[in-house]
Amino acid sequence: MKPTSEQISKNFWWNQIDPINENFENVFPSKVSGSFTQPNNLICDWNFGRDFAAYAYELARRADRKLKLRPYPKLTVDESQFLFRAFGEKKGRKTYQVCIRNFHAAEPLASQAGYSQPVIWKLDAPKNTLIKSFEKFIEQQQNQHGIKPRKTPGDTSKSPPWNYVELLDKADLLGVAHIDRAADPERTLRTARSDAKKYFQIFKSQWKKETGKNQNLRACLWPELERLFCK
Repeated sequence: MKPTSEQISKNFWWNQIDPINENFENVFPSKVSGSFTQPNNLICDWNFGRDFAAYAYELARRADRKLKLRPYPKLTVDESQFLFRAFGEKKGRKTYQVCIRNFHAAEPLASQAGYSQPVIWKLDAPKNTLIKSFEKFIEQQQNQHGIKPRKTPGDTSKSPPWNYVELLDKADLLGVAHIDRAADPERTLRTARSDAKKYFQIFKSQWKKETGKNQNLRACLWPELERLFCK
């Protein structure tokens, strides 16, 4: 019995991430070393291009399903770094830190160049009052320091189009005729397949370029590709 489109969507690992709270624990659990808890290295600088690198790889590995390349969460740190070099640079959606946080009430928060002076807000004030006061405060701080706001938060404000990857899988498992009819799926599918081939060629070319004849490096970066690409 074929799965439904909704069932397939639930299995995609990127749909198990909470983007609002930036919670990755369901897919990329933190690593515990002694008394320290460290974030998973596969999500390091996620919004600075690593999310796009993961997307490009997921699209690329569907260009040739016979290779059975591992999904991104199953990769090593070295492989993630390789993908970032190949696809992630200049794809950041957040190129600067918006605020400086201090989670310890006993420790004073010092101001830094390019940021507003520290301020304390009355939390039980009406929400609209707080919003208007904050906007006025920020405008005053910008004028005081001669800073003009940027028009966009980073190189691009768009998230990776994961629907392209999803559409490829749904077309493969369900058939094109059973794909949701909204938003011109045939046209999107053609674009997804074209992008998958493009990213796969980049992935293959970069793998050959970086590994060369180095056997040790090939053992770290997709050793399953050696027989195919080194003929």
